[in-house]
Amino acid sequence: PKRLRLDHEELEKVRSQFSDRDWKMFWRVVVDGQSAVEVGNEFEVTANTVRIVKMRLLRRLKEHFADWSEDQS
Repeated sequence: PKRLRLDHEELEKVRSQFSDRDWKMFWRVVVDGQSAVEVGNEFEVTANTVRIVKMRLLRRLKEHFADWSEDQS
């Protein structure tokens, strides 16, 4: 599979579209590998809320970088 090297500036464009709380929850699950339950406890939200935030952020990242990679062609 082709891997996309994430550009910091492009990543920040997506990050700016979400609250700090949502970005931190996403990062803890996706990058740090914590469970949705652990992150939910830390942020005092349900595990389901964490999963929804993760899903929304992943979808937005995919959309953004699909558009970005087309622009780079």
